[in-house]
Order: sequence, then C-alpha cells, then structure tokens
Amino acid sequence: MKQFFDLQAFPADLPSPVVTIGNFDGVHLGHQIILKRVIDQAHSTNGCAVVITFDPHPLRILLPESAPQLIMTPAQKLKALADSGIDYVLVLRFSEEVSRWSPRHFVERTLGRGVSARKVFVGTNFVFGYQQRGTFETLQSLGAEFGFEVEGIPQFTWRQTRVSSTLIRGFIREGKVADANRLLGRYFEIEGTVTHGTGRGHVLTVPTLNLQAVNELIPKTGVYVTHTSFDRRVFNSVTNVGIRPTFGKSSLSIESHLIEPPPLESPERISISFLHRLRDEKRFASAAELKSQIVRDVQAAKQFFRRLKRFTKPAIST
Repeated sequence: MKQFFDLQAFPADLPSPVVTIGNFDGVHLGHQIILKRVIDQAHSTNGCAVVITFDPHPLRILLPESAPQLIMTPAQKLKALADSGIDYVLVLRFSEEVSRWSPRHFVERTLGRGVSARKVFVGTNFVFGYQQRGTFETLQSLGAEFGFEVEGIPQFTWRQTRVSSTLIRGFIREGKVADANRLLGRYFEIEGTVTHGTGRGHVLTVPTLNLQAVNELIPKTGVYVTHTSFDRRVFNSVTNVGIRPTFGKSSLSIESHLIEPPPLESPERISISFLHRLRDEKRFASAAELKSQIVRDVQAAKQFFRRLKRFTKPAIST
C-alpha cells in the first residue's frame, strides 16, 4: 500500500480510482464492509482502491474538548488499511482551513482534482464540508457534476445497534474488551516502549513487562487475559491495568506477566492484545496475598487459552 500525506503529491493518473472517505478509527467490521466493496469494485474494473482519511481527527480542530481518545494510533490504522488490501491511502491534514471548505470545494479538491475518482463508496450517513452541510445526497449530486458515481453502504449493526467507533470506545473504557473485539474483527491492541520499574515484581510477586503505551485509549483498570508480542513472537500473558494499590501507587501502570518462559533479555518495545477481562483491580493486605491471586489469575488465563484453542480460531491482531 502506498501512502501519501500531501494532497498535491497524490498521483493524478491512477487507473479508475475507486474511493472511500472517513476517519476509520479502529477499522472495525462496518469499515471493513466498505473497504471490501471498494477493493472488489476496483479489481472488477482494473482500477485501484483508494482511502482518504484525516489526521488529526477533525474534532481535535473543531471541538477539542469533545475529541475522542482514538482506538488506534495513526500507524496502527495505516497497517490495518494495508492489511485490508487497499492500494493507496491519502492522509489529509485536517486544519481550520480545511474545516471551512464548502462541500463543493471539498469534493473538487479531494475527489475531483485531487484523486480523479471514478466511483465513491461511503456510509449512507456520511457528512462532510463546512459545518457538515454536505450529506450523502449532496455527494451524489456533486459526483454527477465531477464525473464519479456514488454508492451508499447501509450501516452495519450488531444486536440491533449501529456499529461505530464511538460504541467500541465505550466498550473498551468499560473493560468489555470481548465485545469490542467482536466489532473490531481483531483483538484491541496497545503498544509502546518497555519501561523499567522498581523490580518489586521480581522479588515480591511475579516478573512483568511494564508498558509505556503510545495509544490514547486504555481499557478500564483491571486484570486481563492478553497476548504480549515482540520480536515477531506472541506470548500468552496476564496484564494488569491499574494503579497497584497494594503498593500504595497512584499513577496508572500497564504490567504484563508472560505465562510462558520469558526471553533472557527484556524487549525494548511490545504490543499487548486484550482478549478477556478477568477481574477488577483490588488492594491486597500483603504482597504474598497479591502473589497468590496472580497465580489464580494465571490459572484462569491458561484455562481461557485452552478453551480458545479448542473451540475457536483466535482473531488476528494487527
């Protein structure tokens, strides 16, 4: 997948571009339906599949106080789009100037002169342009003028609820990672660098890898069954997200204990995929009681992985 971060640099001579536009935070099942339609249409016409997305999220400019914590980092989103089979991505730098573009000017600059779209797929609730005055019907009308066809994709629903990035963020904040994973079509994942703690875990409880996450959205505090990945390897693990109340801490930490034998050297970067929530974080009377609970958590995680291996095919983490 080729990536462009400047509208002026995007190639103007691509064969029959089939395009979709959106934030695509999470690249969830609803997004994936649209992406598949774009890719299938492009392949059927010997064209190319194109995504136009935004950075930063428009609400960071329009209503900073209401801007959401994003499910994915920009790099994770681009990787998920690449994994879907998209050929080209244009990351449009969203700014106050762009926010003032009228619907017509937006279409002319992006889908018209910018990408030379031949067909555009969007959700039927798509809005765009200054104060979101452009609607799906507006896009259809402008498409006829600028030479591209517009097709709407109905909203994907789950349990009679419209699937959205907002819904998934809510699940993650509530610790309902299994529900979030169902709608993402993959495990929710955070990543970052490994930081060195006090070493208390090696002495008093169990050794852990401490993650300094680059992601904005972190699951609700608690203990989770996870996969911890680094050096192209995936380890079954148990991860605590919380403030370590047994040791009187107050700052949030993310500590992953590898169930399998860990490598001799600590990695510099890791990613953690959240599969299932085991319990709330709680304060124990002593480190020994905490260690006993961790042993029970590990046994519960092992049981979970046995069931997962026996009855289901694990989702693919991006």
